[in-house]
Amino acid sequence: MSASPEGDVWFLHDTLRQMKGFDPANDNQFYGTIFLEVATNAVWKNKAMTVHRSAGGKNTGVEKREHISTLPLADSHPRAGKQTFDPDVRSWYERYKFLTVMTGPSPDKITAHKQIHGGHDYSSLYPQDEAERVALVPVPYPTTKGDYLWIDLTYALRGIYIPKLKSAHPKYTNCCRYSRLNFRARDVTVKTDSGQTVTLKPDPWMGWGLEHAKWTARLDIFVIATILAMPDHLLKKEYTDPYQFIQFFPCENIQLKRIGPDEGIMNPGKMIEWDWIMSHEHGVKVTYKTNGFDQLWAIKMLIGLAAVGAGTIPMIGPLVSVGVQLVGDALTDPGSFCNVHSLLSAKAPGVATGLTGYAMNVKGYVKLPKTTSTGTSTSARSGNRAEHINQKTETTHL
Repeated sequence: MSASPEGDVWFLHDTLRQMKGFDPANDNQFYGTIFLEVATNAVWKNKAMTVHRSAGGKNTGVEKREHISTLPLADSHPRAGKQTFDPDVRSWYERYKFLTVMTGPSPDKITAHKQIHGGHDYSSLYPQDEAERVALVPVPYPTTKGDYLWIDLTYALRGIYIPKLKSAHPKYTNCCRYSRLNFRARDVTVKTDSGQTVTLKPDPWMGWGLEHAKWTARLDIFVIATILAMPDHLLKKEYTDPYQFIQFFPCENIQLKRIGPDEGIMNPGKMIEWDWIMSHEHGVKVTYKTNGFDQLWAIKMLIGLAAVGAGTIPMIGPLVSVGVQLVGDALTDPGSFCNVHSLLSAKAPGVATGLTGYAMNVKGYVKLPKTTSTGTSTSARSGNRAEHINQKTETTHL
């Protein structure tokens, strides 16, 4: 895979087939799909939110938990919604629920859209295991020339991959080529619809991050694809920076007022995970670095307690013994609770019962070539090849 921040990236067809139902050797599927590179397990500020605890009146032992949200636009964004990871303990997290991608010629003429629901369970959020998870998420390519791609900036975008050639090279027909913009490569300044500018200073992992949700990015995808397909020395000056063809609009100005249901989800099989890409492309085993915390540690401790008779202790006893925080996190993780409960039921039925109770509670862009004395362009070969590439891409999409 190429490391060029603005240009070609090659993938093996088999690498991309990790996403169920996607075959890059198929013309319609390859040329009809753009990939967004997303930091999938980032949450707002990547830290626990504030919890205020209070007991009403007398000391009844009943606590009221109040979550104070700091997620901007959580209740006012027209399409984002809110996703809360809320175990019955003090560590809870939130982020926007939907990544909405649209196509259309103008803010008031959106012709198609896709809303993608964030995935991951509680234990694999960044603040929990500290693994910087990344994946390629599929979105539709605009089907009509003149349509733009509109992306709500509600998720941490690291880059975009635009299909270029289904068969990368005659020698490498098992590979395909994309044109990539790497949003993490450099600071960029984009214009807004009102003529102001927004400067984006990327985060090494999260790219454009989660702090620009008030904006929807409009990408002139046909122009960007053309620029990225051309060698830099052939481009006119005004076309050398693809970011000039990204413009920000206030999210509320896009006339699609909808929150869900989702048409996609960021779960295995619905996206292409980066650890798989690196492993499959380079032939070595690559896994995410985590903080090493064993998510079942508390459960193992409880089984140990039960083995020495602690199962007869009232529910709060073993919970306090291993830490309410860890047990609560494990219990309220929807992805693992069933497995945990099954394990405990077999090993320590008494403890399982107690825990259950707790859990419930191209042309125009190119400089005119110079000619030699024979009248032949000095860059004709490369220019014609690049133009052919661009024509191939546009013809396929149209």
